[in-house]
Amino acid sequence: LFENRCINLHPAPPKYPGVGGVNFALYNNEDNFGITVHLMNDKIDNGRILDVVAFSISQVFELDEAISLILNYRIELLNGIIQDILKTNFDAFVKKHEENKFFWSEKIWSREQLNKMQKLHIDDQNSLSEVKRRIRAFHTKAFPLKIILGGRAFSLSEDFNDEG
Repeated sequence: LFENRCINLHPAPPKYPGVGGVNFALYNNEDNFGITVHLMNDKIDNGRILDVVAFSISQVFELDEAISLILNYRIELLNGIIQDILKTNFDAFVKKHEENKFFWSEKIWSREQLNKMQKLHIDDQNSLSEVKRRIRAFHTKAFPLKIILGGRAFSLSEDFNDEG
């Protein structure tokens, strides 16, 4: 009924459709990130992309910081979209963006993949850099990284930092 009549502000660039885009971008040490504005259809992050707003995350050191940055960009972007639609109409807004040539990645990140990365099994295979990457990309106060050691699960504390 509403296909191609609803807009989503996906909190990741087209390279990261699905769940946990910011997590995987931080884990992959991406320098840039973004918000994808797209028309919604019956598939996950599959609708025609109207715009992508990019910004740097190279100086972001914690997931909570990245989430806050994304939220601020989404609010600013939403305000601009609403103003554009109110000045004309929805169809004119969509038409204004029909020249954009952005495309979704074929890989859609799943909740299962995100949950798997939020658990770190400590063994001889994990380097210190891998541990730091996981903490940066998957640890928040609300969703602490799970450390599995000797078959027992531990969660990082709220006041965790990697300086000590």
